[in-house]
Amino acid sequence: MAAPQQNPPVPATPAPPFAPRPQRHYFYNTTWTKRHDNAFIQALYYQALKGHRQLSRTTNMHSLNHARRLVNACFNFNFKYIVFKRRLERLHLQYTTFKTILESPGVVWDRQRNVVLFDEDRWNDLVMV
Repeated sequence: MAAPQQNPPVPATPAPPFAPRPQRHYFYNTTWTKRHDNAFIQALYYQALKGHRQLSRTTNMHSLNHARRLVNACFNFNFKYIVFKRRLERLHLQYTTFKTILESPGVVWDRQRNVVLFDEDRWNDLVMV
């Protein structure tokens, strides 16, 4: 009786090359929308009104944990503290960057159109870089 033939081993497929991911994948596994950010900011604002300002590490953790519980309940999420801490750091970075741009000479904020306006000279300097 002949031995059954065995299939040759299948070579392992190489891993696909690294493809850049959108920013949302670096910090959390969901897409944050403006509604999520607004709810998060409102929850932190509510904590600030109650006196839980970010004066020390413990009050910051208390505020962030409370905001986490509110946003998780509102959107049926199950995110941990670190996700909200990183999102707060990201929002702070965006705020300071925007504030730095607005404080530079030749830059103004148009409140009616909600856009940043540059002087011609400043714009030409930025475009040439």
